[in-house]
Amino acid sequence: MNQSRDLFGASGEVLSTLKRTGVPLGLRPDTVYQESAEIELSPGQMVVMLTDGFEEGVSPKEEMFGAERVLSYIKEHRHRTAEEIVAGLYDAFHTFTGHAPQLDDLTAIVIKVC
Repeated sequence: MNQSRDLFGASGEVLSTLKRTGVPLGLRPDTVYQESAEIELSPGQMVVMLTDGFEEGVSPKEEMFGAERVLSYIKEHRHRTAEEIVAGLYDAFHTFTGHAPQLDDLTAIVIKVC
């Protein structure tokens, strides 16, 4: 299971991709995670964490939803609340895939600094 974790600036640009520090949360109950360095966030910045189910979703024309489509959606809707961004991303994904059965999990977390 791959995951995307990006830090976005107020204008929607990707400031950095956060590094993985262990196996995905919950995959193995005995995993011990190391604490990573603190990241100071400024107003307008967002942290977006997604499972790869978003990128790997396939349309009826067999085209992948892809990372670029995810990034474009987030940049275009960055002025919305975190809740609206997550809900809208799910809607955009399901519209793109034609509501086909999901082959992978879809998990999205958006943390937005006001």
